[in-house]
Amino acid sequence: MEDFFEGFWQELVEALKFIVTPEYGTYDNLNLSESALTKLHYAVIAFYAAIAISAVIVCLNKNIYGSLVIAINGQAAWSAEKAMTLKELGLERNSAVRQGLRGRAYLGLVRCVEQDEYNEQMRLEKKRFEEDAAAEGSKKTVYKKSNYRINFESDRFYIPEKLSIEAESRFERKGSGIFTAFLIIIVTAVCLVLTVRFLPDIIMLYNNFVGIMTESST
Repeated sequence: MEDFFEGFWQELVEALKFIVTPEYGTYDNLNLSESALTKLHYAVIAFYAAIAISAVIVCLNKNIYGSLVIAINGQAAWSAEKAMTLKELGLERNSAVRQGLRGRAYLGLVRCVEQDEYNEQMRLEKKRFEEDAAAEGSKKTVYKKSNYRINFESDRFYIPEKLSIEAESRFERKGSGIFTAFLIIIVTAVCLVLTVRFLPDIIMLYNNFVGIMTESST
């Protein structure tokens, strides 16, 4: 067992070195340039990195941002009339939820009553602006509006009832905890190490196969 772990550690060290300074052979039958091999190498790294980053994002969404969805559904705040402030939802000090509301974490699910009213007001003003510009024959028909800034002290939030199940499903915490994300990252890192370690051998096998097939066809 000790020999196994020692051998695995050596392979790990070699793979890590290869990640930083890759060394490929010459593949005459595949016509692969050094630039193409470098792109392939970094594409493999990017693929596994994307998996790890996705695991972290899912964990953040469901375990941090998901608290707002759970609170709203728990209070059945499923309409503008039943909308509640962050304080009423017990989340007035949750900076992650505030950041999620500023960004796109809840896009299409969580609605803000005051923001909806502001957007409707802007829509009507834009319509009047365009009508007045057309009547005056003005070419300046571009209406500029400022984005709404959420007031986290007084603004009220809700999830339309028809979207409550979708929201709960998207932010369901089961099977998406920190341990799961950590496990995915570890497995992804191991897969990355093994892939880059044996990638030159795999390419060489394919190169030899192409060579054999080419010789047999001539």
